[in-house]
Amino acid sequence: MKKNIIKIFCITSMTVLLLTSAVSAATITAQKAQQIALAKTGGGSVTKTRLDRDDGRQVYDIEIINGNKKYTMEIGVNDSKIYDYEEKIIKASSTNAQTQITAEKAKQIALSKASGGYVKSCKLDYEKGVRVWEVEVRNGRWDHDFDINASTGDIVKYEKDYDD
Repeated sequence: MKKNIIKIFCITSMTVLLLTSAVSAATITAQKAQQIALAKTGGGSVTKTRLDRDDGRQVYDIEIINGNKKYTMEIGVNDSKIYDYEEKIIKASSTNAQTQITAEKAKQIALSKASGGYVKSCKLDYEKGVRVWEVEVRNGRWDHDFDINASTGDIVKYEKDYDD
């Protein structure tokens, strides 16, 4: 009787171990999800990767810009399937098709205009078809928000707010 119980316990333990291994092997990393997305779009730059839940399953929300197209998709964490896919054409002129200003340069431009402080955030985005660096700077009690043209370095939008 003890031998049968031990056999059943061993078989049950092995089954649970195998199932656990299969489930953990099926989950993918954010980097793997980006590779799947980039293969689907034929390349480009990943601008957003976020772990999310949709329709009861965990997915990676991924955004890619490739040339004048913006792609968004959801890729299943447990099965690597693409559950949602969208492609939009972005109006981009030839002068801003290539990023010439680095994030560091955009930060320097913003910090100079704000007369110092520190950078709270810096991200590459499109505004009205123009590729811009969106930079947020905090200097004392002042918040400075910039859109800096990624091709020319020109400040195309600037807002300054006092935090009282």
